[in-house]
Amino acid sequence: MRSLTKVICPRCHKEGVLEEFRVYGRRYLRVVHYYYDEDGRREKKRCYIGPADDYDHVNRLHRLEVTNLKDVDPAIIIENAVRNYISMAEAVLMRKNTERADVSKIIESTLRIYTTLERCKRMLQELVEEIRSERRER
Repeated sequence: MRSLTKVICPRCHKEGVLEEFRVYGRRYLRVVHYYYDEDGRREKKRCYIGPADDYDHVNRLHRLEVTNLKDVDPAIIIENAVRNYISMAEAVLMRKNTERADVSKIIESTLRIYTTLERCKRMLQELVEEIRSERRER
């Protein structure tokens, strides 16, 4: 077990010390938060971050490039998930005996993905506009 550096915890967003530890030969990360209790004793709380490398079994199965909370890039995960979904939907739709229920599920799922991405786009546009207006005010 070794402490690495001071960081802002990706789980609870408080300052702590990034620590690497091993269990059965695998390396994991956690953030350790030190604080003092009511009696003045030093205590610590740990937030588990994830494997130091990646989630091998998830990545092999879903090809999502899932890693620990510290190194995760949500855009890559979303892009890979959508790409995998498109491949699966195409395979289902290309079958000669595709059931109506399967097509309905694909349509519903596609609409959910679209709605989520549109919501993301609106949030980003609002954030960009907010930043621009703050800069104009300076």
